[in-house]
Amino acid sequence: MKKYDLKFSKIQVLSAIKTNWCWIVLGLLFWAIVFNSVVPQFFDTGGDSAQYITVAESVASGQGLRMLNYPGEPICVMYPPVFPLLLSSVVFFFGRNFYLMYLLVAFLGFLSLIMFYHIFKKYSDSKMAFFTIFFLAVNWNYIIYCARYIRSEIPYLFFSACVLFMLGKYIDKPKWFNRDGLFLILTLALTYFTRHIGVILFFSVITALWFSRKEVGMKKILLVGGGFLVVFLGWNVFKFIYRSYVVSQFKLLFAVDAYALDKGTFLQHPEYIFTRFVSGIDYYSKRIAEIICLYPMTKWQLWQSFAPFVTTGLIFLGLWRKFIENRKCVLTYYFLFYFFLVIFWPFHEGIRFLVPLMPLLIFYFLIGTKTVAGLFPKKLKQLVFLSVVIAIFAVNCLTTVAFSTYFPPSLSPGFGNFVRAHGWISENLPEDGVICSRKPRLTYLYTGHQSLSYKFSLDPDEVYEELLKNKIKYLVLDEFSTKTVRYLLPMMRKYSDEFKLLLRVGNTSLMELNDGRNHESDE
Repeated sequence: MKKYDLKFSKIQVLSAIKTNWCWIVLGLLFWAIVFNSVVPQFFDTGGDSAQYITVAESVASGQGLRMLNYPGEPICVMYPPVFPLLLSSVVFFFGRNFYLMYLLVAFLGFLSLIMFYHIFKKYSDSKMAFFTIFFLAVNWNYIIYCARYIRSEIPYLFFSACVLFMLGKYIDKPKWFNRDGLFLILTLALTYFTRHIGVILFFSVITALWFSRKEVGMKKILLVGGGFLVVFLGWNVFKFIYRSYVVSQFKLLFAVDAYALDKGTFLQHPEYIFTRFVSGIDYYSKRIAEIICLYPMTKWQLWQSFAPFVTTGLIFLGLWRKFIENRKCVLTYYFLFYFFLVIFWPFHEGIRFLVPLMPLLIFYFLIGTKTVAGLFPKKLKQLVFLSVVIAIFAVNCLTTVAFSTYFPPSLSPGFGNFVRAHGWISENLPEDGVICSRKPRLTYLYTGHQSLSYKFSLDPDEVYEELLKNKIKYLVLDEFSTKTVRYLLPMMRKYSDEFKLLLRVGNTSLMELNDGRNHESDE
């Protein structure tokens, strides 16, 4: 009997392997690329990753969601809590282990592949869904955000996939109040608490339910809308009560220049609305081309000229094709709402803001390509489509092989000097002095010193008074930020007697502030 059971179990295993061999190959390929690409050290030159890690350390130490890097250690309200809470599990058991943090993000990236396969299979077919997921699994832009950044884009992508999946199940259920509806509200809340742009997903869900209201009824809209709005309003009341040093990015959305607030808002200069859209479309059409075919974009000047037009055109052709087929599909509304906000957003940060759209970009690109292939004679349709898919897949594999050799990633000379200066700070300065830095979150991560940025004002007096108000002891003059030249150097020239040079690394300087003593004596 035992021999029979053993033989039967072997047959089951072999049958499972035969049935799921594509997924086994995809999983092995994805994790092979991830393990070859992941870096054991922290190299992010932004600030968000450092802030997530800092809040995670606060949670792991039992202090709650606090920004330990700011004076007074305020409660973190600018950054949603889900990703720091996930990171805190790593910090609690393993300390500041960057390698495991990268693997946590990569694991969520792999789960996202599985979730989007089931989503695309519902709105297309299994072959198109698998083509999309396989394309995504070897895409270098996707890999670097899975393996080389400790940021919330991939966790957001996973939770947004959960929302889209649960909505597909909820719409098909005849009853308005059921377990799928409650899970839909929960996943919407988790998505919003991962990145605030998740509110766009909420509007997309409500739009899809509205166009399906004859089948699903208004009660489903009221349940999902009311449930999420309770969460949304509760969090924003909490944010209002516990405001911190950080300026709301929502306020910056309507500024003509988010880094030069003195230029005013769109209410004062409405003509800049058109300029914002044009620049956003131009910028992100190039980023879309990089997502689809990065290697040719870096090698061939001719391809750089027409690739943005071709790739973006095929994507919107695919979007239109799916919209005509199913006007109740939530993917259409989510893509349009999200893309509209991204191109209008005042900050351009490369591929980063497009990461949550990457599965949809690839999906619609393949649909658009298949639509164009359909213009060929019947015998050539499949051949043309498969030829393009294989060619793009090969280009993506070539890109991943070429770019994954850049290990570890190199810093620019200016930022390298910034990091080296912080190494000196951590070894030579007492920890009680607050530092003013263009990258205050990184300053805390590198040195343990609480840190603030300077005020973006053209008035040197305002900048200087802000330093005194926040009891700044040290000031880092970096060489990589144009904002330092615009706002900090004029103040330094006017109040040069108030500062003492402690260190110079290249063109990066560390200054000590005299707390206004010289200025007061002059008066």
